[in-house]
Amino acid sequence: MRRNVFILLLLAPGLAHAIQTLDWAACIHATQDSNADLKAALATAQSTDELKGTARSGFLPQMSASIGYVRNNTGSNGSTNRTTSLTGTQNLFAGFQTLGRMRQAHGNSVAAWAAYDTTKARVSFDLKSAYESLSYAIDFKILTEEIIRRREENNRLVALRFESGRENKGSAYLSEAYLAQAKLDDLQASNAKRISSAQLARALGFDEYSDLSITGTIPVQEPASGTPDFLKIALATPDYRQLEALEAGADAGVTIARSGFYPSLDLSGTLGRQVSPVFLGAQERWSVGIALTLPFFSGGSDFYSTRSAIDARTAAEYQRVNISRQVRARLEQSYSSYLEAVMKFKVDTSFKQATTVRAEIARKRYNNGLLTFEDWDVIENDLINRQKAYLQSKRDRVIAEAAWEQAQGIGALQ
Repeated sequence: MRRNVFILLLLAPGLAHAIQTLDWAACIHATQDSNADLKAALATAQSTDELKGTARSGFLPQMSASIGYVRNNTGSNGSTNRTTSLTGTQNLFAGFQTLGRMRQAHGNSVAAWAAYDTTKARVSFDLKSAYESLSYAIDFKILTEEIIRRREENNRLVALRFESGRENKGSAYLSEAYLAQAKLDDLQASNAKRISSAQLARALGFDEYSDLSITGTIPVQEPASGTPDFLKIALATPDYRQLEALEAGADAGVTIARSGFYPSLDLSGTLGRQVSPVFLGAQERWSVGIALTLPFFSGGSDFYSTRSAIDARTAAEYQRVNISRQVRARLEQSYSSYLEAVMKFKVDTSFKQATTVRAEIARKRYNNGLLTFEDWDVIENDLINRQKAYLQSKRDRVIAEAAWEQAQGIGALQ
């Protein structure tokens, strides 16, 4: 016995460490550090942003160096040539192609960061939904255990009255059925808790969820007075900003396609040194040149590329207009659901308080024979249903607010 106690004392720190109890702030930090979707979206945005440097390189000179070594052997004679050279080229005009590529890269970068903001809003919603669902499952598990105790007490009370002849057999059977239903609800609550833990672990970026627990609640806000300016909010959402940037990139694509119709002007220069026995020493050489290229016919590729780019720009414009309407409709719908969820939670809170007091009074009256089983049964069921509805509306209120934030493209993540 003493040996077992000693082993438990040694393992206690490890057992305590194994249980991860996180509050809301800790969940936010864990998600920002470990969520795979968030990390992938960030890497994609950073990768696209780096391409602006690639497009900007067209304005800068291109430099290259070469070193050559050649050994010739003809008959009994041989010679060695060594050459070094430095070459530089600078494009002076490329039909506005470089400017178009810079604008296109900038648009793609803005679109990528807007997509990252969209991902952040979605991950924030997933996190809030999973956290609140687990909180609901924990509270529902506690409630089902209380309901089981209440149903057991009610079953004993009805059984005693049935044995004394003051209650009928149907009431006794119904009371037993209510107890069985309470045990089923308790089993479902246990399963919901396990499933919600897995969903929260996924949102956090954890691989293991069996030892995951939470404490505290998600802070909520009351809806602002007045009706929001849905159009203004819609134009500021990441979804709209992304398509707006893609439209700008498509417009730059037209500039790039049209550059094939313009001449190209390039400046080049070379500085070299050659060491060879033929020249009895080293020979310095340099050259500077400027070249103007005038396109005459490209087989129609420039013409069709330009038409394709113009059509792509038109498509991007209509997509932007369409998304603004979609986002505005989604905002109005999510805000209405948010308002209704807030109101429903207040209503269910009031009903829960009222039915709790009413049920205690009814229990005393039934115990004293002043209330029939049918009337008492209605009040008891109303209490239990209101308790369940209260927990559901509490969960739905938080999730509805999270959905309203997601529709705006914002959330708890920074």
